[in-house]
Amino acid sequence: MALDYHIVPYQSEWTDLTTTNATAVFTALDQTFPTASHLHIGNDGAGSSTVTVEIYDASTTATFVFCYQLVIFEKGCLELDMHNMRLDVDDEIRVTAGDANFLHAFVTVIESAGRSG
Repeated sequence: MALDYHIVPYQSEWTDLTTTNATAVFTALDQTFPTASHLHIGNDGAGSSTVTVEIYDASTTATFVFCYQLVIFEKGCLELDMHNMRLDVDDEIRVTAGDANFLHAFVTVIESAGRSG
């Protein structure tokens, strides 16, 4: 019996959070219908910092808070399960750091072919 292997096209993006403003760590740019899988945020600073994660819905220009001011301890990290959240074109995952230059975000998304296959 032949095995049918299905290769899942993962995409990863990483961003240094150099400001305390909301930073887009991932933007859905085309019709690949990305699904956000995980978001990892590491703190390499000399102290604790906070982080807020938001989802921006471009179709309604609304922002939804996924988590608010979670503390990441010195040299620690935060792993968020994004629950396979489907993103449409121009939707964004935004991260706001409590302190600039301490935090680094790494997001993993799964891209799928257009809805017709």
